[in-house]
Amino acid sequence: MLLEDIFLEALPSIDPKRLVLENLRTKSFSNEKVHIIGFGKAAAGMAAGIIEFFGENIIEGIISVPVGTRKSMEQNNRTGLWPVHKRVKVFEVAKDNLPDQAAVDASNLILDFVKTLKSDDKLIVSCSGGGSACLACPADWISLQDKLKVIKELQSKGATIQELNSIRSLLSNKD
Repeated sequence: MLLEDIFLEALPSIDPKRLVLENLRTKSFSNEKVHIIGFGKAAAGMAAGIIEFFGENIIEGIISVPVGTRKSMEQNNRTGLWPVHKRVKVFEVAKDNLPDQAAVDASNLILDFVKTLKSDDKLIVSCSGGGSACLACPADWISLQDKLKVIKELQSKGATIQELNSIRSLLSNKD
């Protein structure tokens, strides 16, 4: 029981919402309007912190998180980490941490969204582990299925995460 107690005691120290809020409170914001995007396993919690801090000063946002994120939060009594804002859309994508068509669709929405921003717009980006699955943009010359085949083959041969990320980058849209 001691290990479980230590784990439960330590858990709040890695709460993404709390960490983002603490960081934002150290910055100087003067009622600024912001846009937000996020992708990855902790993106929902980080976005919840951004939403709590900026409130109605959020103009728009798009968050891409793994399938099952909301359900997991509900099962673990952590629904306060789910981002709730009328101008922020959250997409659950990348079942089993693998890019899927939903991830590609959400990624295209994010890309289209950031392309509309002007140079003086403020954009806050929350990125965490699992981001490469949640922000999947295959290059025009390769299908999502073929990109996945390459990544799975490299994984099965023992490629490191750095090697996988290098290949993912080469196989991804750079727009």
